[in-house]
Amino acid sequence: MLGLDVRPPERWRSAPKLECLVPLDGIRPRHPGVNAFISALPPDDIVVINGIACTTATRTGLDLARWRPRFIGLGAVDALAHAGLTTVTELAEAAGRLAGHRFIRRAREVIDLCEPATESVPESWCRLRLIEAGLPRPAVQVSLRDADGREVYRLDMGILEALVGIEYDGAEHHLRTVADRERDEARRKDIRRRWRWRVLPATAADILGRSPQLEGAVMELLGISIDFRRQDWGLQA
Repeated sequence: MLGLDVRPPERWRSAPKLECLVPLDGIRPRHPGVNAFISALPPDDIVVINGIACTTATRTGLDLARWRPRFIGLGAVDALAHAGLTTVTELAEAAGRLAGHRFIRRAREVIDLCEPATESVPESWCRLRLIEAGLPRPAVQVSLRDADGREVYRLDMGILEALVGIEYDGAEHHLRTVADRERDEARRKDIRRRWRWRVLPATAADILGRSPQLEGAVMELLGISIDFRRQDWGLQA
């Protein structure tokens, strides 16, 4: 309804499940295929889209950060804020109004990780993988400029102090052909030569699979070793 889809890849091909939020004094509908939840629902949290009453972007982001796994919640708040539909401040204020409600602490943690400059949901998930491993929180949309101040390249994310960049390589734009892969490799070699940044590619399998290869590669470039267990998001790329 808000023009964004933050579901995992294997769910993109199916119709989204319909979820209904009912005010505290309302009656929960019981219809096949509809999940209904009862919660505090102030009038300001409701907006009408194409004749249908929906939760606002801010309330939608808050509820996803509350009730869904962290990677779904973070992808949602990043995407909503990037689209200009809400802000980190508005999300934090909305969470404050529901202080004491279930899973609000989880929501606050997700909102604190929100980076509105993030340009895709997989980039949000990639960043979360690094944070969950205990690695430094990456900066997003790192601009590499020439001597005249003109932007030549932009990295999805990077650890500034170590000059280590991480970029999400989606199948559609980066992995479809040999030419795509060769172009990306040449670009990263040029970045290493001119700016000394070492850039790692991350695929859907690196982010959504069970292997901690991505975290290990970043640790190797940082010259550190952290004992961690990759959190199971219940997905396979």
